[in-house]
Amino acid sequence: MKTVLVVDDDPSVLTIASKRLQAEGVRTLTANDGADGLRMVKEHRPDVVVLDLVMPRMNGYTLIQQIRNDPDLGHVRILVTSSKTYSSDIERTKRLGADRYLSKPYDLQEFWATIAELLGDAP
Repeated sequence: MKTVLVVDDDPSVLTIASKRLQAEGVRTLTANDGADGLRMVKEHRPDVVVLDLVMPRMNGYTLIQQIRNDPDLGHVRILVTSSKTYSSDIERTKRLGADRYLSKPYDLQEFWATIAELLGDAP
């Protein structure tokens, strides 16, 4: 079964994203800050990590770097979801290794379509 980890400090985002993914039969894990997100990525090795940029304890930029710097996590696809919509923020996430970027608030159909695409690319 494919696994997605959602990392966001907003409980409503965790709930909404999780319910949408579970409705599609995806095993869903959640973390409410970047440090817990990194621990869970290393422990569970999900196929996709959905992460926010502005979080306590470790921001999303650092989380992307930590995932991409770990050779054991090379298979993990990264979807950034953020209300930071400046092109410089989007470009920075891509330079760090994010696979896709969705601006918040996002449409749940677009969210699932993006996840499904990333899961299709996952080994």
